[in-house]
Amino acid sequence: MSRLAQALSQSEFVVTSELIPPKGIDLEPLFMKADALIKW
Repeated sequence: MSRLAQALSQSEFVVTSELIPPKGIDLEPLFMKADALIKW
């Protein structure tokens, strides 16, 4: 069972997000945004 499914089944508060990849080959901006969400 995924962490999301487990949290939902236990009625825990969850946060989800959607990150849209940048145009081009440099993924660093995407990784920086994802890192900012880790604590959630």
